[in-house]
Amino acid sequence: MIKIFSSVTHILELVRLAQEVEKTTLQFKNLAENYLVSKSKTQQTKIINKMKLLDNDLQATLARFAEAVARLADWAFSLAKKVLWAIFFISLISGLIITILIARSITTPITKCVGFATRIADGNFTERLKITSKDETAHLSRAMNLMCDNVSESIK
Repeated sequence: MIKIFSSVTHILELVRLAQEVEKTTLQFKNLAENYLVSKSKTQQTKIINKMKLLDNDLQATLARFAEAVARLADWAFSLAKKVLWAIFFISLISGLIITILIARSITTPITKCVGFATRIADGNFTERLKITSKDETAHLSRAMNLMCDNVSESIK
């Protein structure tokens, strides 16, 4: 929450500085217009001196504006890095979870088939594998059930 407040503070500072630049620019414009209509050299010199002061103020304001933009850019870059790291870790964890689920969907039926084959080897021909999927492990389960049926028939 403090970070968001900090960014709002940076933006408000930029707005304030932009308004200050606009005000100084308008003053500069008015002085330039006064200079053009001025007839005396003394008055023109005073106007030029005021314009120099305004120019110094404007340069200082623009420097503060540039610093404020840099701070806001640093904040935005920092936020972007944090968001990218969060996306990376979420993707990594999601990938691991999906990998585990896929691995279990393969190893669980194969483990059941191994146990089934062991029981057949022990002479238990009454059990059958329950087939609930339509993938390769289901084909293996059907083949093992058929094998069990055929071996059971051969023994009878």
